[in-house]
Amino acid sequence: MRSLHINSMLLALSAAALASAHSPEPWSFIIVGDSRGPDNGVNSVILSEVAEETVSAGVDFLLFSGDLISGFYEVETQLSYWLSVMQPVYNAGIGVYVIRGNHEDGEFFPDISVWHETFSGNYALPGNGPPGEVNLTYSFVHKNAMVVGVDQYVDIFAANQPWLDAQLTANTHPHVFVFGHLPAYRALPRPCLDFYPERRDAFWRSLADAGARVYFAGHDHFYDHARIDDGDGNIENDLHQYIVGTAGARPYTWEPRYEGDNGAMTPVNVAHAETYGYVRVDVEGSDVTLTWIARHTNNLAITGVYAAAESWSYSVASLVLLSPNGGERLVAGGDNMIQWQRKAWAGTENVRLEYFDGSAWRAINSTPVAAHTGSYLWPTAHAQDSNKCLVRLSDWEDATVSDTSDAPFTVFHCRTALPADLNGDCYVDMQDLMLLAADWLKCGNVFDPACEL
Repeated sequence: MRSLHINSMLLALSAAALASAHSPEPWSFIIVGDSRGPDNGVNSVILSEVAEETVSAGVDFLLFSGDLISGFYEVETQLSYWLSVMQPVYNAGIGVYVIRGNHEDGEFFPDISVWHETFSGNYALPGNGPPGEVNLTYSFVHKNAMVVGVDQYVDIFAANQPWLDAQLTANTHPHVFVFGHLPAYRALPRPCLDFYPERRDAFWRSLADAGARVYFAGHDHFYDHARIDDGDGNIENDLHQYIVGTAGARPYTWEPRYEGDNGAMTPVNVAHAETYGYVRVDVEGSDVTLTWIARHTNNLAITGVYAAAESWSYSVASLVLLSPNGGERLVAGGDNMIQWQRKAWAGTENVRLEYFDGSAWRAINSTPVAAHTGSYLWPTAHAQDSNKCLVRLSDWEDATVSDTSDAPFTVFHCRTALPADLNGDCYVDMQDLMLLAADWLKCGNVFDPACEL
């Protein structure tokens, strides 16, 4: 009995540890960039206020998205001064993670060895970057999140996509936060990641595929929050771009119009401000809240007062329905495939499937389906004809963990016999012609010598 009791305790402790790994205590971080200014290459007034705000907030770490200094001359002195202004953050045991901006590259910053010498020892950055980008590009895991900082100047105006893909593919944590110096979608008319639109599109897709909901950048000296509409009709799965170049560089004036090469995406402005400040990110379980905290005035002679000015929240999904996800035409009477994705970090073991037939929700499976299979063959013989159908996928034990088709699809019975409908989809079209062409002049008569050729 004692052994059984101990084993039960161990199992309970293991379950608690697993739950804690995926739902840790609430935590937070700050994202900001662009602190260059007149004091040894730094705006010491604003940067010192940001440091003070960071310490008083007690966040877990701070991300700094480049353009720490003005550069051009005495860059070693300028970086040392930047560190001295930020020293209270380091002294508080709060992690500081920086990446380069254009003012730490090229003509502004002629000697990269100074960067590596500065950010070494107690100031060293994670050393897991790709060859040639160690201490420039890196990733780290914090509680239930993966954080990735991408250098965009080793390979000018682009991230190291193969390395990033490998990092994101291996991730087993629900939250993904990626930051770089350059916006992916252009605000001001100057180079950003859309200089190479195809590479930018691959970068953006990789974030979406990894479950990221936000990308952080600097470069432009203002706060700009944009939702990047992917055109699928569901704004709840769009990624958001946050430009937070607000740590001291003189604010720019700009009317929110995203007139760069946006590819298939449509940037939609959510909020814009031309003042100093920072974004605080709060993470609690699967929920994330991003809050723009703005300085009340741009007058440096007045001590800054910082207050929340705009906020956006989202939740990450552990189960994602892939199909039918909207627009499909399914012929009733046969078997149609339902497909989904279970995130690597999800605790769901079994799933429940239901469909909406235009009037009511109805069960698809009466017994649990293993979540890891990712698919289920749905017999639709008794499905009701409707063009307002939806499928809902949910955890068998917890219905609050679920995903539903983004848009309605159609289920219908084929009312007319069509002998030429070779694929059985109730349409005689090019797909049937292709099937016919693939078998054109073939024969299956074993008594016909011609069929042996």
